[in-house]
Amino acid sequence: MGDHYIVGVAGVIASLSGLVFLYYNSLVRFRGLRKLQRPASMEFPKEKCVNKTENYEAGETIDVIIVGAGVVGAALAYSLGKDERRVRVIERDLNAPERMAGEGLMPGGYLKLIELGLEDCVDEIEAERMLGFVLQKDGKEAPIIFPLQKFESHVAGRTFRNGFFVQKFRNKAASLHNVSLEQGTVTSLIEENGTVKGVHYKDKSGRLLSAYAPLTVVCDGSFSNLRRSLCYPKVDIPSYYVGLVLTNCRLPNENYPTFILEEPGPILFYRISSTEIRCLVDVPSQNVPSVSNGEMAHYLRTQVAPKVPPELYTAFIAATEKKGNIRTAPIRIMAAAPRPTPGAFMIGDAFNMRHAITAGGMTVALSDVVLLRDLLRPLHDLSDASAVCEYLESFYTLRKPMSSTINILANVLQKVFRGPSDPAMKAMQQTCFGYLRLGGVFAHGLSAMLSGLCPHPLSLAFHFISLAIYGVGRLLLPFPTPKRLWNAAKFLWVVLNSIEVPKRSSVNKNGNHEAAGTTDIIVVGVDVAGAALAYALGKVHVAGRTSSAHCLDGIDVQPALGPVVYKDGKDATFTFPVRKFEPHVVAKCFHNGRFVQRLREKAAALHNVCLEQGTVTSLIEENGTVKGVHYKDQSGRLLTAHAPFTVVCDGCFSNLRRSLCNRKYEHYGELILAEPAPILFYPLSSTETRCLVDIPSRHVPLVSDGEMAHYLKTLVAPKVLPELRTSFLSAIEKENIRVMANRIMAAAPCPTSGAFLIGDADLLRPLYDLSNASAVCEYLESFYNLRKPMSSTINTLANVLQLVFSAPSDPVTENIQQACFEYLRLGRGVFADGVADTFSGLCPCPFILAFHFFAMVIYGVCRLLFPLPSPKRMWNAAKLLWVSIFC
Repeated sequence: MGDHYIVGVAGVIASLSGLVFLYYNSLVRFRGLRKLQRPASMEFPKEKCVNKTENYEAGETIDVIIVGAGVVGAALAYSLGKDERRVRVIERDLNAPERMAGEGLMPGGYLKLIELGLEDCVDEIEAERMLGFVLQKDGKEAPIIFPLQKFESHVAGRTFRNGFFVQKFRNKAASLHNVSLEQGTVTSLIEENGTVKGVHYKDKSGRLLSAYAPLTVVCDGSFSNLRRSLCYPKVDIPSYYVGLVLTNCRLPNENYPTFILEEPGPILFYRISSTEIRCLVDVPSQNVPSVSNGEMAHYLRTQVAPKVPPELYTAFIAATEKKGNIRTAPIRIMAAAPRPTPGAFMIGDAFNMRHAITAGGMTVALSDVVLLRDLLRPLHDLSDASAVCEYLESFYTLRKPMSSTINILANVLQKVFRGPSDPAMKAMQQTCFGYLRLGGVFAHGLSAMLSGLCPHPLSLAFHFISLAIYGVGRLLLPFPTPKRLWNAAKFLWVVLNSIEVPKRSSVNKNGNHEAAGTTDIIVVGVDVAGAALAYALGKVHVAGRTSSAHCLDGIDVQPALGPVVYKDGKDATFTFPVRKFEPHVVAKCFHNGRFVQRLREKAAALHNVCLEQGTVTSLIEENGTVKGVHYKDQSGRLLTAHAPFTVVCDGCFSNLRRSLCNRKYEHYGELILAEPAPILFYPLSSTETRCLVDIPSRHVPLVSDGEMAHYLKTLVAPKVLPELRTSFLSAIEKENIRVMANRIMAAAPCPTSGAFLIGDADLLRPLYDLSNASAVCEYLESFYNLRKPMSSTINTLANVLQLVFSAPSDPVTENIQQACFEYLRLGRGVFADGVADTFSGLCPCPFILAFHFFAMVIYGVCRLLFPLPSPKRMWNAAKLLWVSIFC
C-alpha cells in the first residue's frame, strides 16, 4: 500500500508538471503541421532530369536515388514507388545480411508496416510473435505486457532473422516496375554550388559510374561513409553485444523475450525462429574479451552462465562450445544532428541511433519512412532542390514524438542497468524494477512507450517524475533519518545524471562566398573574445578548424589544479576533475596582456584577417539594420568600414553596449590587485603571484593619500597566510596597488539586424553569405539559448558565492558561509567534485548546480538542527532557509 500511495502522490505532481510539457509540445506540433500543410500548393518549375549512368538510356529520368537497401532503404523505395516515383536503389551487397541487430520489431513498428503496405513481410520467415517482455532480477520477475487489447489480433511485436526480413523488403521493392535495385558501392555525393545532384559509385565489376536525380536519400546504415556530408556525427560506443544462437530449448515464457538484469550487463533471450533462440550479452566497451583466443567463451561460461535461467542453461553452455557461434557487434549511439543540404536527405541508422536495449530502432526508422513518404507525397516535382530542402526541415520537428520518446527511454535504461555497482545506482535499479512490478498505469504506461504505441514525451516525463518520487519515497520510509535523506539525495543525483534529453538539431545554411576583396565581418575589440573570434572565423574560409592551444606557450603559464579555500584556520581543498582528460588539460594562470598578444598574433597570421588600431565611435544604421561602423584611426581621422555583419566584443567598458542590449549592471565591489577579503592568490608567472582583495563599493579607501595601504596593512594582512605575509607587506610598500571595478551585468540582448554583441564561430561557420541581415539576425537568436548551459551555470555560481562571502557578518550569513565551507570539506566525491565540475566549466549543467544548492541548504539546515531539534535551532534553520532563497 505504501508503494501505491507514494506513486499516487507522484502522479498528481507529475500531472501538474506535465501541463507545461503538453503546452510546449502542442506548440511544436502546430508549427510543424503548418510547415507540412504549406507545400500542398507549392508549384515547382517542371524540368526533365536526365540520368547519365551507363545502365540507363539517355533521356530516362530518375526522381529519387536511395543509397542503401536495408530495412529503411527498401521500405522507402517501395513506398515511393507505389506513389509512382521513379526510384533507383544502390546497395553495396544484395545478398541476405548476417546481422544480430534489427531482429526485433515492436508493435508500433508493425503498425507502421501496415501504413506502408508491407505487413506481409513478416510472413513466411518464421517470425515469432512478441507480446511483451519478462524482466528478471535477483530471482524476481516483472512482466511487461504490451497494451494490445484495442488492436486486431495480428497486431503484435515480431522477432526474426534480420536477413530474411530485409530480403522480403527488397523483393517487395523490386517487384515494382519503376523501382530499380543495383549492387554497387557509393563513394561520394556529386555536388554543384552546394546542391547534391547525384552520386558516384562503383558497380560489381569495379567501374566508377555516376547517377543523377533531383533528390538523393542516404540510408546506408550505422557504418555510413556519407554521414559527414549530411550531418554532424558524434558516435558513442558504450558497450558491445555478444551474440549466440541456442537450439533445442524453450523460453521460460513463450512470446515474451527474457531480460536478465544482472552484473556486469543485461542478458537478453528471444526467438528468431521456431527452433532457434538468440542470446545477446551486453559487455562494456572497455573490457571486451577476445573471441579468437577463447577468452570470450571462458567469460560467458564463468561470468554469464550462472545467471542464465535453468531452462536455457544447458543450451547456453552448448552454444558457447560451438565453433563460430560467438559473434560481437558494437552498440552505437548517435544523436540526430542534421546538416540540411539541397538535393540530399539522410534517415535511418546513418542519421540517428539509440541503444539497442529496447529494440526500438526499427520502430523509429519505419516511422521516419512513413513521415518522409507523407511529406514528399504532395510534391509532384522535386527539381527545385532549395525549396524541397527548406520544406523537408519540418521532418525534424514532426519525428520528435516518436524518436525522442524511444531514444531517451533506451539511453536512460542502458545507463541505469549498465551502471556501476555503487549503492546509489543499485537503488536506482531496484526502483525501476519495483516501479515496473507495480503494474497498472505504471507498467502499462512504460510498455506503451517501449512498444511504440504511445510515443509521447509528456507520458515519458510523467513516468520519470513518478519514478523519482517513488524511489525517494522508498528510501525515506518509514521515517526520514539523516542516512535516508542522504541516500535519497544521492538517488536524485543519479536520476539527473541518467536522463539525457536530445539537443535541438542544428541547421546548416549553405551559401556562396562573397567576391574576393570584400569584408564579410567586422569585429570591434581585439581582446580575448575578439581575437579568438577573428581567428576562428578566418579559419572558416581558409582550412577549417585547427588548434590554437600553443597560444599558451612561451608566456610563463602556471598550471592550476584547483583552489584551496581557507576559513577560521581550516582549509578545504577540491581538485578539478580532469582525470579523464589528457595531462595538459588543466586550468592556467598567466599575465592577461601576454595571452591577448599571442591571440592577436595568431589572428593576424591569417591572410584574410586584418587587424587595425582605431576607436569605434558608433554603428552605421540604415532602416534598423547595421551596415558597418564609424571609427577614428591612430591619426584621428574619422573613417567608415562596411560589412554585412558586425560583431561587438569591446569589453566591459563598451561604448556600443546601449545600441545592442538593455544595459543594467551594478558595482558590487572593487578588486584590489594586491590581496582579497575574500582574498585570492594565484601565480601569474614562475616568479610572480597576483593577490586580489574584495572591498565593498560604499567605502573604498583612496590609494593616493595612503588610506588603501593602511587598510591593507591593518585589516587584510592579518588574514594572509604566514608564508605570503612578508611578500604581501613588501608589495604594499612598492606602490603596487591598483583598483578595478568589479562589474555584474546580466545578458539582455536587443537583436539588431547586421550586428551582434558577441559571436559564435560554430553558428557562423555554415553561413557563407551574410548579406541578408534580417535572416542572419533571426538565425543567430539561437545563440542566446545555446550559450545558457555554460553561461547561466557559471554566472549563477559566481553571483551566489559573491553574495554569500561578501555579505555582512550577521549570524545567519555566518551559518551560510560555514555550511558552504563545510560542504566543500566533505571531500572528494559527489559533493566537492560536483562543485569543482561546475566551477571549472567542465560540466556546465544548471540542473547539477541546482542539485548542489539544494544539497548545500539541506546540509546547512541539518547542521543547525543536530543533535536534536529545539525551538531556537528550528528558528535559526528557518532564517538560514530564508537567506538561502534570497541568495
